[in-house]
Amino acid sequence: MELPNLNEVERKRAELVQILKASGVDPYGRRFITPFYNKYLKEHFEELLDKTVEARGRIMAIRGHGKASFAVLRDFSGDIQLYFRFDNLGEDKYNFFKKAIDI
Repeated sequence: MELPNLNEVERKRAELVQILKASGVDPYGRRFITPFYNKYLKEHFEELLDKTVEARGRIMAIRGHGKASFAVLRDFSGDIQLYFRFDNLGEDKYNFFKKAIDI
């Protein structure tokens, strides 16, 4: 398997940064303090089901299947799997996720 030219990788990353900025998203994230580290989310999953939480970390893997996508989000406490469904997000947000999020 041939590795992509580093300039090609840098160009693609620069394009993604521009897409995010044009959409009003800070490509480097904002700083926030949260009690919701991945380990906590896993341990308290059932009680948090009906709540909105914020999590932060690095996306380590993305895979799609039809109108659903999965991502692995890693922070210092471990990994969690995120589930993105077209029906829940709507067309615009789902397509934005597929277009602008990279590992």
